[in-house]
Amino acid sequence: MTDTRVLITGWALILFGLFTVTGAVPAIDAGADLFLDLVFLPLDGAPSVTTKAERLLFGILGGVTAGWGVVLWQLARGACMRQAALWGGISWFVIDSTASILAGGAMNALYNCAFLVLFLWAGWSRKTA
Repeated sequence: MTDTRVLITGWALILFGLFTVTGAVPAIDAGADLFLDLVFLPLDGAPSVTTKAERLLFGILGGVTAGWGVVLWQLARGACMRQAALWGGISWFVIDSTASILAGGAMNALYNCAFLVLFLWAGWSRKTA
């Protein structure tokens, strides 16, 4: 049985993560700038994403948030914990690593491989068909 509240929360996290990850790419970072403007009131356009480090962190934050949302989405749909961890980890890896490369921090994508191995290990099923 699907838990609607958890499903909605999962989708909200996925969408917010994808919105946040736009801060990693200069051509589409207006949403991240707006987010910063809302956090650091007043709405004056003063805060903005400008450095490689800020872009990298927006990419990482977006990937982690979307991956967490995928975990909740999977659990709400009845997936086992291993499957939820696997798909959440893969989603995080793809989004975080892609954003890291686009932000100019390609080495983070390489470092992410170590964490991906952990997600693959956690999600590996010993059951045979």
